[in-house]
Amino acid sequence: MSTIKSKQWKDKLTPNQLERKRKMDRLSQRNYRKQFRQTEKELAYFRIVANGEHDNVVEQLLAQIQTLKTQNSWQQVRLEAIASLQEKGDDTNNASAVEYSLGTKGPLALVANDEKHNRSTANLPQQRDPGRVEPDARGNGDATPWYRARHSLFWQLGQENKYLLQSPEDEMWVNVILESLMTWKVKHGYGNDNLRLLIDYSDYAIQLSVEEVERGSRAKGLFGDIHDAILWGKEFSSPSACKHDDKEFIDQRELERRIAAFVAFKSTLLFKNSFLSPMEHMCIFWTYYRYYVFLCFPTTENWKRCLKWQRPVKDQFIQQHTWFLDGMIWPDTRSRMLQSGSHYDVEKLMRSLTANLKMKNFTDPLPLMISVKRDMSDLVIDPSLESFFDDVNNFTLLPTFSLTNPDLAELADLLPTSVIEPSSRPLLTLELSSSISARSGDCSNHLCNLNHNSLQRKYDLKAPFSTSYLNSGFFDDFLALGDLNWDNDPMLTVEEAVYSNPWDRSDDFDNYISPDGGNGSERTQDQHETDMYFLDRFTDGAQNFSGARSSMSE
Repeated sequence: MSTIKSKQWKDKLTPNQLERKRKMDRLSQRNYRKQFRQTEKELAYFRIVANGEHDNVVEQLLAQIQTLKTQNSWQQVRLEAIASLQEKGDDTNNASAVEYSLGTKGPLALVANDEKHNRSTANLPQQRDPGRVEPDARGNGDATPWYRARHSLFWQLGQENKYLLQSPEDEMWVNVILESLMTWKVKHGYGNDNLRLLIDYSDYAIQLSVEEVERGSRAKGLFGDIHDAILWGKEFSSPSACKHDDKEFIDQRELERRIAAFVAFKSTLLFKNSFLSPMEHMCIFWTYYRYYVFLCFPTTENWKRCLKWQRPVKDQFIQQHTWFLDGMIWPDTRSRMLQSGSHYDVEKLMRSLTANLKMKNFTDPLPLMISVKRDMSDLVIDPSLESFFDDVNNFTLLPTFSLTNPDLAELADLLPTSVIEPSSRPLLTLELSSSISARSGDCSNHLCNLNHNSLQRKYDLKAPFSTSYLNSGFFDDFLALGDLNWDNDPMLTVEEAVYSNPWDRSDDFDNYISPDGGNGSERTQDQHETDMYFLDRFTDGAQNFSGARSSMSE
């Protein structure tokens, strides 16, 4: 009988009324379950307080408040994205692009195009932009822009979200750092303005305007120029001289990724003369590049693409420090330095570290491991080389680092026992080096008058970055020309070459081979010292050979 009555009341309702009642019932049940969980949580707090664990309750409540703040900020990001689309009158495709960049799915695009939500956005909070406060306009030290104070980004995130102070092994920790980073970007007025973010973040290394960075990033041969500049030392074009891409339109995400590569490479130019070889230069560039892409698009995939040793440790969220210390390669050393205090001149320390950083030998030549895509849209690195960069055990330090930084004696075990050039860096050979250069047609010294084919070809090639061992086999071609008193030792170390030379001679060779590049090319001090040593050593032999030629012609 009751079953019949229950069916009768349903018959009295229209289909729309019945569907509405079902929705209300589901909503009531959901609210009841939510209220039940909240009551259960409060009772758990009361039990903890009854046991006298007041500090534990306070910590949990603070964590809960911070979680609610993070959720509120995330909703603010979505609202600002919707408001931006409405103001600019963008279509559904642009809405999808913003939706993708925020890591959300369908609802954002639906809300942006739903007529029910096309309401006024005048009352929405405006983006705050404390990072735009100029030094002359600030009233006190607290108004200093974060990028001028050079505060670590991870420390700033830790101050805003205490959940990051927990163990990084927590599975939710990565999601929290992604949400915290997106909230931080909105708070500082960046939102989707990744171009301005990267310029401010690398403010210490590059001094370029927004227009210059965007112009350089649109250059069609950007990645090819970066490839040649790192591997072969070619001059990198300035943004004003870059040719724009032939395409009329570059996708916004593609453009921002190119901006990340451009800014990353420009940042490494601060240490251009400090890298021992292209291997170290490429590794640091690739580290910056991956990290900057993550800053532009904070996703789980981009987080995993960052090098493992670059990922922050717990102390980086707790201890206040500058972002230079975030570049310390060894995580354990980074943590010890943070715990011991900030008595280091961190900027000077990182420069010294870069100048003494040396990677272990790699099996294959570096030029074979790196290439540019056919469409010139990105660099391609062999997975084995990327794994090599990812292993912190492949980084060593030269002995000179312990002399200039005695406080970091714990890094002594990282010093290489023997300095051997990696196979990716060529020795001083005919094919890949030109450490002896001269002005063709204007040579007044006897060595240029030799006019030997192998030596002439040597003038047109680019020298390697530096070398610790010199292959004197290049001069073996001249041994058959006469009985000259030359040393045939096949290998000569830089230490023997430099310290055995009194440097008390000054002749016309200095006019053609100099550290600043007499032939218009950039040269390192090691290359200059190497060239001058060989010239001083073989001057007498060259003069004897020239005299022999004169007597034969007579």
